[in-house]
Amino acid sequence: MTENNLYNGNISLKLFGFSDENRLKFESIFAIAEGRLEASWRIVESTADFYLLFHGLREELADNPELQVLSAEQCVFYVLEGDVNSAEHEDFGHVLLVGHEFLPSLRSLLALFNELSALMEQKQSAVDDISTVDVKSQVQAFEEKQENTSPVELKSQIVDSVDEPSQSTQDTNSIDYDYYDLECGFIGGILSEKTGIYQFELEVKGKSSKQILYINFAETVYYSQSQLEQLTNFCSSDKVLSNLMTVVELEQAIHLKGLQALPLNHLIWYGVFHCSAGRPRKGYKESDIVRLKRWPDINIPGCRTFIKLAAYMQSNAVELSVAQDKTGFSMQQVYSFYNACYATGLIEQAEQVDAFDKQLSGERQNLFAKISDRLAQSKSN
Repeated sequence: MTENNLYNGNISLKLFGFSDENRLKFESIFAIAEGRLEASWRIVESTADFYLLFHGLREELADNPELQVLSAEQCVFYVLEGDVNSAEHEDFGHVLLVGHEFLPSLRSLLALFNELSALMEQKQSAVDDISTVDVKSQVQAFEEKQENTSPVELKSQIVDSVDEPSQSTQDTNSIDYDYYDLECGFIGGILSEKTGIYQFELEVKGKSSKQILYINFAETVYYSQSQLEQLTNFCSSDKVLSNLMTVVELEQAIHLKGLQALPLNHLIWYGVFHCSAGRPRKGYKESDIVRLKRWPDINIPGCRTFIKLAAYMQSNAVELSVAQDKTGFSMQQVYSFYNACYATGLIEQAEQVDAFDKQLSGERQNLFAKISDRLAQSKSN
């Protein structure tokens, strides 16, 4: 493992050799397992901590230049359940068992990924043992600095003083309530910011406490002691304070409060979905033909309700009104789902309609039936 991939509580995984169909199968089971993993995992398209190689790619390791650079400990191999005990697979190393339709075993995925995260944590602990930094004294200095730091504005999108009249209050007459503007407020700020580390504060009405949220934009992760459902106040408020932080200050806050890195796109998706309030995004036209690139993480609270809509929008490029008619969701629900997926980069524009009115193939129906069964089992557990 290279030094720049050192464990920080957020492990990256890149899929190699997967077709769109097999990628969908893996991501569906991965989404079910994600909430039960001991560390935060992300699927990436660039350099990663681990590489998941599709069935049969092990034989190409010696001949494929892209695979030759990978170390053995970075590789995870798709192996059919019936082949795992054969002699030729004894030296596979990290193995993820899959069924005959290349549907991953949920039990195997959980066991393997938790084992890999434990190995990563052991490596990080060995590095941490070398350090002799007095964390407590640094945390105290960090808190004192935060108390004396003046708020700074993030990309001119986030209101940085609770004492000043809010922009939305002053310009009420200019707001178009028929649309949701993704470029304004807290959401607009974090969508436009690509680098830097920030602490965000929001006063809780009727309480003396504040909600605190940390975002590392370069790593696309956030940290908070609050549950995701409690963070919608940030997305709907125009009175969010923001302070620029250093990496050291963020690490001190993480140690002090026991925070875990969480995917920033979860915060964006959930916040946009709820703050849309059933309105289409500003700039959307009814004639727009759109397709879903891939499903959002169905472990985001409330997202599982929209599996049918996600499946239809990924398989068809249509106007949203058609998606609404074919799936039975309300137009308000479709707008909110579409906005959240658009904000997280999951929507692509199509030039023409590409719709399939025929019934799903037997293989596709079996796939969604298995996914639904896994979801039901996961929820009951």
